Amino acid sequence: MLFGLVTSRSGIVMTAVSATTDQPQLAYGNPVGEIAAQTVALVAAAFLCGVNLEHAAASVTNILFGGLLIGLLGMSLMAAFSPPLAVWAVHPASFAMVAFYLSGLWLIRGLRATLLAGRPHSGDAP
Repeated sequence: MLFGLVTSRSGIVMTAVSATTDQPQLAYGNPVGEIAAQTVALVAAAFLCGVNLEHAAASVTNILFGGLLIGLLGMSLMAAFSPPLAVWAVHPASFAMVAFYLSGLWLIRGLRATLLAGRPHSGDAP
C-alpha cells in the first residue's frame, strides 16, 4: 500500500489540475497510466525477487480493498454519464465517492481488527 501511496501522490495532483483546467482526457489517462506503471513495477519485483506476489499478498483485506476500488470506479463512471450537476462547483458524486471511500476504510479497518483478535470464545466446546 505504501508503494501505491508514494507513486500516486503526484498523479493525484496532476489529475486534479487537469480536471479543473477542462482536460478530461488527461485527467482520465493519467490514473490508467499509473496503474499500468505500477503493474509493470510489481511484475519486475516478482521476477527479480523470485517471489509469487499473488500468494504473498493474498488476504481478505486486500480483496475488500479491490472491491472498494471497483465500487469507486463504478461511481465515477455513473457520474461521468449523469446529467451535469454542480453543488459549490463540484459534482455531487464527488461527495458520495469521498463518503463511500471513508466508510469502506472504516469497515475494512473494523474487519482487520476482528480478524486479528480472532473469534471470541463462548466457553462451549466445539
